[in-house]
Formats: sequence, C-alpha cells, structure tokens
Amino acid sequence: MSFILKRLFLLLPIILFYSCSTDNSTPEPISTPVAGDLISYEVKNEYAAEDLKFLASIGGFDRAVPLIKNDITTYKVTYLTSDKYGQLIEASGIVSFPETAPTKDWILLSRGTIIASNEAPSVTNLPSYEIGASLGYAIIVPDLIGFGDSEEIFQYYFIKDKSTETSINLTLAAKTLANKLEIDTSDNYFLAGYSQGGFSSLSIAEKLLESEIEQINVLGCFTGAGGYNLPLVMNEILKNEQYESPAFLALIVLSYYEYYDFDFELSDIFKSPYHNTIQELLSGKLNTPQVNNQLPKTLNTLFTNTFLTDLKNEENSNPIYQKLQTNSVSIFETHFPIYFYHSPFDEIIPYSSSENISDNFLKSNSNIFFEEIEGTSHSNAALYMLIKSLEQISMINN
Repeated sequence: MSFILKRLFLLLPIILFYSCSTDNSTPEPISTPVAGDLISYEVKNEYAAEDLKFLASIGGFDRAVPLIKNDITTYKVTYLTSDKYGQLIEASGIVSFPETAPTKDWILLSRGTIIASNEAPSVTNLPSYEIGASLGYAIIVPDLIGFGDSEEIFQYYFIKDKSTETSINLTLAAKTLANKLEIDTSDNYFLAGYSQGGFSSLSIAEKLLESEIEQINVLGCFTGAGGYNLPLVMNEILKNEQYESPAFLALIVLSYYEYYDFDFELSDIFKSPYHNTIQELLSGKLNTPQVNNQLPKTLNTLFTNTFLTDLKNEENSNPIYQKLQTNSVSIFETHFPIYFYHSPFDEIIPYSSSENISDNFLKSNSNIFFEEIEGTSHSNAALYMLIKSLEQISMINN
C-alpha cells in the first residue's frame, strides 16, 4: 500500500482562503516551514524477513542472517533542509520500519561515498542499509545533498556542517513520519557509518552533543574507516605516487571548489585534459569504478605539481588545504561510547587515521574502543563493519 503526503505547507494557504467556516472560531495559524519539516513520503519497498535472509546470504551478510527477525517497510522521504546559502531546499532519504517489533530504537546510518545518481539510498532498487530494520530498529539513511530530490546540486562531499545538518533534519522528519504512521518509537538513537559515513557519524555525534536536541538521546556511535583528520589522510595518501581510487581525491577537491566558490581555475588544480573533463565525469552519470577507469592513478598526472606540493608541504595559504582543516572532525568529550573500526588492508583510507583519532579521543574519554576488522579491501571491509555495529548495538540494548 502506498502512502503519499502532499506538500501541505504549500497547499494550506489556498485551502484556508477558499474554505468556508461553519462557525466563528479563529483558524489555526499557519506554521512557517523550517528545516526538519516532513514534506512527503511514499512506500519505497516492502520485504518479508525470509526474503531479506536470502538477499543477505547472497550479498555476503551471512553473519547477519540469524539476526533478521522482522518484515520491513521502507519509505522514501522528502523533507526540508538548507543549502550552502542558508535557503530551504527539499532533500530526501529513506526511513525503514520493522513490521512486528515493539517500541523501536533508531539507527541513523550514514552512507559511504557514491558518485552515480542512481546509487542514492532513495533511488536504488536494492535493499542495503534498511536491512537493519529487520533486526527490530527504525532505520534512517540520508541521501545527502546532491542526490535524490536535491540531485541538481553538486554533492556536498566531506562538507562537515552540511552533512551533519542534512542528516539531523532527516532524523527530525523521520520522527514526524513515525508519529503519522502511529509507529511506536523511542527517543534512543545509535549513529553508524562507514568511510564517508564514518566521517558523517562522528560529525553528527559532535553536533548532537553540542545542540542537546531533547528528542534525540544518543546511546552509541559506530564509525568505520572515516577520513576524520582530512589533512592527515591526504598527507598519508600523498606519500605514494599512485592512489587506487583517484575518483575520491578528485571528488573532494571538486566538491570544495564548487561549494566554496573559489576564484581560481580548475586548471590550477587538475592537469590537462582533466581540468576540462572532471566536472562531467563527476556529474552523477558514472559510478565510482567507471570514473576511476577514466582517471590516472598516478597523482602527478592528474593534479598539477603546484597543487600537490602545497598539500605535501601542508601549505596553509592553499584554500583547499584550509578547507580540509575546517572540515576535519574535532576531538570532543562524550558520555556515550564511540567504536572505531578499520581493516589493516584498507587501500583507500589509511589505517593510521583511525588509530590516530581513537588515541586522541582516549586522552579525554574512557568509553572509546578501537577494533581491527576483517576485510581484504576498503569496500570489502564495509560489510564486516556494518555487521559488527549491528551486533554491538544488539548487545548494548540487551
């Protein structure tokens, strides 16, 4: 059954203007749209538990199969957030609920890096993150700006404040959705994510501790292989002449170029012919492997010598390097546990980045945990991290 909530905040003024009141009561005031408002929702997919077990087993989630207990319904959600100019825009994501579980805690799952528009959680036909709902949790997965309903905007990749804000606003809209559907949920939340999602989850944890939103009580944060200290990550990568996924490096550089409206030219960063092709390559038509196939792994073939030298020398006058510092995750004090995960065989995000940040967090916190996980590559380890997180969350709840 499909449920669609029309954009009532746009229709209410018309309805009130043309309707006739049968009494003399004063009409209720029309609320001003704000970030976090739920605009619309519709059923994206429905899966029986047995189907999810089958999909999990063929997708490499064998260890998750015994945990799957519930049928699930996933909704594609449209909500309000703000763009880089502070203007309200519509963004999207998915919210998934188990069908038979009692009062449900929430898991805000932050997705990893994607480039292709059809890989957005609200667009792709394949279930992934929402499988967590079958364990009895309400699952929230933001598309993030640049995908789904906001795909006309170039993605805000590793833009700390906007990734955080967009995710929290979907969390507020998801709670509204649960109330409308009369689904019983708690105010308890877990944060989890891998790669870009690891970065997002830790950034969200920091923001929620600062803002103290009453209806969001975080019980734990689970983050894997995130580029937390971006200058450190970049420094480690640039120690080698080649990099396995040049698409990721190009994406973060182009994202900063587009987001911050720098006044220099792309030819100051990218060598020919890539300064002319990089925007089209990263426009969302191709996926990450396809982009990687069209970019050189040798870094000084992709980037200019001046740009690489500035990053290697940690040149603070370089605007890209400045923004890498600005968007890095800070060390903060936390009352809930934080679990860091990383595979030593990760070829994309340096293992040392997780070691470094967990060590720094331990200097002011006792509830910090670092665990080496299985996985023969960055992408392969994502499965193990998600399963580890779900298992740990279940242990905390029990």
